[in-house]
Amino acid sequence: MAPHVMTAEADRLVSHARVVLLALDGPLCRLFAPGGDEERLLADDLIAWLDGTGAGGTLPAAVRAGRDPYEVLAAVAEGPDEAVATALRARLTAAELRAVPKASPTPWADPLVRTWASLGVRTAVVTRHDAEAGSRYVAGRGLTDALPRVCGRGTGRREEFRYTLAGALASLGAERGDALFVGETPAHLAAARAAGVPFLGHARSAARETSLLEAGAQHLVGSLKFVLDALQPCPVPARADHGEA
Repeated sequence: MAPHVMTAEADRLVSHARVVLLALDGPLCRLFAPGGDEERLLADDLIAWLDGTGAGGTLPAAVRAGRDPYEVLAAVAEGPDEAVATALRARLTAAELRAVPKASPTPWADPLVRTWASLGVRTAVVTRHDAEAGSRYVAGRGLTDALPRVCGRGTGRREEFRYTLAGALASLGAERGDALFVGETPAHLAAARAAGVPFLGHARSAARETSLLEAGAQHLVGSLKFVLDALQPCPVPARADHGEA
């Protein structure tokens, strides 16, 4: 995918943001290995566990076929059996925590977060993953001072993320017009719209680009380097260390 340079409007959004909210998976790291195999196997494990408890019968066929662990959780969380939903959520959280040590940092994410912090911009992680997984990843990268707040999953219902985003904004005492949300999925875009927060899409692949454009995203970048350059008077050379070590 050809990278998207920063448009004048995207540059303005980045330069004027006093609060930045970032999704964990995508803008900050790849929690599970690229390609989706790990997530599909995790979904299979959750479904097999549900079937073993006898609670899998109510799982919609489309959710089974989709093999998305977060859709599996959402379907159960929106059902009547809270005990099963709680146990399934714990199983998913355990898998996320195991994945943290192997997570792959997104290129340029670490120096970008540190640059925002040095400029006095308040930042927070907003994620559909368990907050502890997000906190452990941030701490492991030495970013806790720059990213002191992680707002994570509650029940796992589909509509929950938009409230998590709005809650993170409120907890920072920020006005919507002073904020920016960096995400990479249509669900991220929908949450930003619901909260009235400007959105910058991280289109890391042609598939992500297509999905975001079809969802109506207006501002996309193929690399966080463009965002970092917009904050610095002297752009970082492309050959320089990304700060990911």
